[in-house]
Amino acid sequence: MESLHGCPLSEILGQRVLFVERERYIKVMKKLADDGFTMAIDVTAVDYLEHPNHSAPEGIQPERFELVVSLLSITNRERIRCSTRAVHCVSR
Repeated sequence: MESLHGCPLSEILGQRVLFVERERYIKVMKKLADDGFTMAIDVTAVDYLEHPNHSAPEGIQPERFELVVSLLSITNRERIRCSTRAVHCVSR
């Protein structure tokens, strides 16, 4: 599998998807900005409640929630989607 800034990189449905570990999120996003990805064109979240056995790249722990940010490099005319798994916390 390819990687970018030390994170797994896949192509899914014709779009590059970077799977970023929570602990490295800010550092990787800054590197992507340095690469020219300076515009966030979409920010969303996914709840895998109905799909608890969803797949994840090797080395990425599947979690219930996922933060997804789509970035655009106008200069390079490229898009990349960044996916970060979020821990599911239950308040008691």
